[in-house]
Amino acid sequence: MRYTHFVTVLLLTIGLWSCGSGNYGIKPVDLKLGPKEKIVMLGNTLGSRMQYFGHFETRLHLQYPDRQLTVRNMC
Repeated sequence: MRYTHFVTVLLLTIGLWSCGSGNYGIKPVDLKLGPKEKIVMLGNTLGSRMQYFGHFETRLHLQYPDRQLTVRNMC
């Protein structure tokens, strides 16, 4: 149940980041991540492309440097 909530928030965050800096009336989501949290990405081609380009994972680690996050891409 907890991972389902995380995947939903994660996909919403990806969608917001992909909007760029344009004003689309969308407010950014503030993730509440605890220490040593595990993030699992489930999906299709969008998520599988993230295996080759580490932009999303890099942004997570830069935004939460003290959390020691674990990211798993199961796409």
